[in-house]
Amino acid sequence: MNRSNKGADTNTLQIVFDVGLCACVFLLSLLLTTDIESILYFDKQNIFSLFLFTVLYVLANQSMRVYNRTTFYYPDRIFRCNTLAFALATVTLLFLQYIAADGLFDKDFLFVFLPVCYLVLIAGTQLFHRLGHNRVGKYTTRILLVGTKEAYEKYLYYVNKTNTRISVVGYLDESALAGQTEAERVAYFDQYVRTHAADKVCIMETQLDRYKDIADLCLRMGITVELVIDHAWNDTNSCYVSAVGTYPVVIYHTISFNSGEQFVKRVLDIVGSVVGLVLASPIMLGAAIAIKLDSPGPVLFKQTRVGMNGRRFKMYKFRTMYIDAEARKQALMAQNEMSDGRMFKLKNDPRITPVGRFLRNTSIDELPQLFNVLINDMSLVGTRPPTLDEVEQYERDHWRRISIKPGITGMWQISGRSSITNFEEVVQLDVSYIDGWNILRDLRIIFQTVGCVLKKQGAC
Repeated sequence: MNRSNKGADTNTLQIVFDVGLCACVFLLSLLLTTDIESILYFDKQNIFSLFLFTVLYVLANQSMRVYNRTTFYYPDRIFRCNTLAFALATVTLLFLQYIAADGLFDKDFLFVFLPVCYLVLIAGTQLFHRLGHNRVGKYTTRILLVGTKEAYEKYLYYVNKTNTRISVVGYLDESALAGQTEAERVAYFDQYVRTHAADKVCIMETQLDRYKDIADLCLRMGITVELVIDHAWNDTNSCYVSAVGTYPVVIYHTISFNSGEQFVKRVLDIVGSVVGLVLASPIMLGAAIAIKLDSPGPVLFKQTRVGMNGRRFKMYKFRTMYIDAEARKQALMAQNEMSDGRMFKLKNDPRITPVGRFLRNTSIDELPQLFNVLINDMSLVGTRPPTLDEVEQYERDHWRRISIKPGITGMWQISGRSSITNFEEVVQLDVSYIDGWNILRDLRIIFQTVGCVLKKQGAC
């Protein structure tokens, strides 16, 4: 079994730096708000709570790859990650403060510590990057690049957008090794590596088999080998290196959230759906009675919809149409307001009952979908689940909008759903959500959806 090296790209110095900042702010806040006598009797419980605060902040940042040297350093993205990590640590600290019998900390201390710590950590992260970016020391990794000039320039362009610190000591292209036998190539490369005191050899060629002899030589000499797989054929995708046992694989994907983030999203779905069902139960009971009195038929409307990557499920809504609505749909297709026919939308749909029109205008008809969220067919926020006939018309690029679990609300709903009649615009909104997902964005969409419902914005 091969030994893993998952922490190779972790910037340990940055973690120590953040821990040090937390400790300094803690001591400063303590001196400003607590008398000397009280400091001497500071309880172990208090120390543990602040230790937990720091650990949660660091672990949250680590999970979002803030401490990974290979992550592109975009200040706005790092700011959002730091803010989310700090919010998680703060909520935990305040919860401990709440459940403690006499409170862990003096309120004056918290009023100073929390805002000052946030500002210092945010500023410290930006400062750390500015001071450490591209700094080269005696023991900075010395790297020898092998490949075409185009690959060489592209590699350095990407490296300069990260916190990776390297010193390029040489560059070889195929012309330097052309016309040589395998033994001559190895001997030439052996001498070149020794002369330049290289720590790492980076091979940037599409035909990697040609450099197997050189890679073997480097590993025998204890020199790290890095294979840069050229993925210029699809620059829009994200990729990461993983392994199946000891078998290395490179994974390309378009889904922006990892398993940890999916877990957080699922927790939000469960909590949100349970709370929503409890709060909305009187409204749902009233809606059920009104539907029964208004027209014959069941209270709930069940329809097969297409979920993540083509999975089919039964979606629940309050029935807002007469029971023969599906049979009458084809006769109304000519009046469809969606320009290309891949979705069906009709403002004054004659199939809608009087009570159904009210339920739609207030979005009460969507409430039963909270059960879909609870049983994991849907999410609170996502892309709207299409019908079977709509998916049959999808082109390849449209399939990507169902590459995640569908949601009760999403970008389309908060962007004026009835005013958007071009399906391509709907797809672009959904793709932008998938590419830019984060938990704060989900919360923002939920709150914006509530606002849209109250204002009846985009309702039909």
